[in-house]
Amino acid sequence: GGDGAYCHIDQQNPNIQITQYTNNNVYRSTNGGISFPSIVSEGTGHFINPSEYDSQNKIYYAASDDDLLKRITNMDAAFVNSDIPISVGGAMISTLKMSPYNDVLFLGIENGRIYKVTNPGSATPILTRLDNGGTPITTVGWVSSIDVGANDNHLLVTYSNYGVVSVWETVNGGATWLNKEGNLPDMPIRSALYNPSNRDQVLVATEVGVWSTDNFQPGMAAAPVWGPSNTGLAHTRCDMLKY
Repeated sequence: GGDGAYCHIDQQNPNIQITQYTNNNVYRSTNGGISFPSIVSEGTGHFINPSEYDSQNKIYYAASDDDLLKRITNMDAAFVNSDIPISVGGAMISTLKMSPYNDVLFLGIENGRIYKVTNPGSATPILTRLDNGGTPITTVGWVSSIDVGANDNHLLVTYSNYGVVSVWETVNGGATWLNKEGNLPDMPIRSALYNPSNRDQVLVATEVGVWSTDNFQPGMAAAPVWGPSNTGLAHTRCDMLKY
């Protein structure tokens, strides 16, 4: 149809591949991309709908409608599609990030809130709010990305609105938040990524290309110095960074 969206390849079994059309129209391949039959066809979620995939437990997560988390289990077999109720302020999920360490899913919400879901694939997932008013988005703000640092208490969060501080970090699970925008211009930040080998180095995807810093200083209140990092790339909108 022309409107490609989020996609995933299972990191343990690359024969399992997932792609989307608009909203929650999800296609799955179990043969390495030879065929992609439709498994879910719903007009829920966003037009370009954020999703995340847990390769360890073979579970696909995505935004659904307000106060709902889409969960498709058994992605390597006879899948099961369901929507999990979550109380996140009457809004939709805007970004998702699976922890690389534990069975924990982090959610950013289109109203600015940030949550942790512990045991998201279980019958009784536990939802914990992490922003606690520590970020400046007290009314409306779009959480555009979440990256996990050294552990599940260490998060890098971005917002893509104009007129707000766009880059925030916590090293204590949301008890306090550090403003890490530094000298970035007032522009949408759509994605951020730690260098996992050196978290003083961070990349951000912006309205005018990729910017970077070498002195992020995780856990410190010091403001990073950012600059364009577009060698070989265009000074144009960038939506996502993946490692």
